[in-house]
Amino acid sequence: RECEGGARADHEGECDVLKAWAAQGGQAVRSTRGLRMFMRLVYAMKRDAKNAILADALECGPGGDEAAEEKLGPMADAVNRFVRDGAKMGRRALSGLIARSQRNAHGVVNLEGQHLGHGLYPIASFFNHSCAPNCVVSFRGAALRVHCVSPVEEGGELTIAYVELYAPRAWRRQQLLSSKGFHCGCPRCSLPEGDPGEGALEEGGAGAGS
Repeated sequence: RECEGGARADHEGECDVLKAWAAQGGQAVRSTRGLRMFMRLVYAMKRDAKNAILADALECGPGGDEAAEEKLGPMADAVNRFVRDGAKMGRRALSGLIARSQRNAHGVVNLEGQHLGHGLYPIASFFNHSCAPNCVVSFRGAALRVHCVSPVEEGGELTIAYVELYAPRAWRRQQLLSSKGFHCGCPRCSLPEGDPGEGALEEGGAGAGS
């Protein structure tokens, strides 16, 4: 009961979502995962203005909030249907928040490499991607950690991987283009075709971080 009470603020309204979805014959837990995550983000924005400032600084995608509303307006309506009145957001602003979370979310995995879900970690989202990164992401519970795995000069950029690094270059670039909206031009991807450095990662190298 203590655990349930402590988590109630983060999960407010989710039971109503699950009941409504189950009444329609849906596979409630998996099919509503995104909707429930967006509800938690709305409440996080309401609880702490710093969360809203960080989220607003994230990249939304081409066209900004206006384009996001055209694409994600129905999802925003669904979220506002279930959050309490004092936390509801404007349709365009909420669509932009959803777009930012989709574009910047990190996949949460355990030490066995099992995918547990997604989470929005705004500060970690400011790390740029590299297919030969000098940092890796790990999780302890829901807490995201960034570990440096190779020497970095003072003032040098810290990078993480957004995709599976052992995949071929064409696959990595396609995944980054479709999910993050950019064509990767990192040093590894810029190597000539057939260069042995493209396919090899140094021992202790990084895996996907997002």
